[in-house]
Amino acid sequence: MSALSAVRDVLALIWGTGMALSIVPTLEAMARLTERDPGRMCEGCRARRRSQLRSAREWAALGRAGTQLMVMAAASLWWVAPFIPVLRRLGGLEHQPRCTGPPCAAHSRSAGP
Repeated sequence: MSALSAVRDVLALIWGTGMALSIVPTLEAMARLTERDPGRMCEGCRARRRSQLRSAREWAALGRAGTQLMVMAAASLWWVAPFIPVLRRLGGLEHQPRCTGPPCAAHSRSAGP
């Protein structure tokens, strides 16, 4: 076994573990955005909700497996999340607004729909 192969295996293990640990929080965030009242959400969460619904329509073309694949794809990008604002700036894309916090219906995990 070469050193390059060992490094690749370790990186794959780290990435896989990170993805597995990100699946539940990803599902919870998606549920908060889709199940809560959009009228009580802040502008940042409404923008994320529109983006998520657009993505869900695209993944729906794959049938029943589309939803699971969408969640896995979102969860597998855990390592890119800190760089997304910088990448958006470099790409000339508009700034995506952030959640305003407690006044927003999608902010809290325990808040009802």
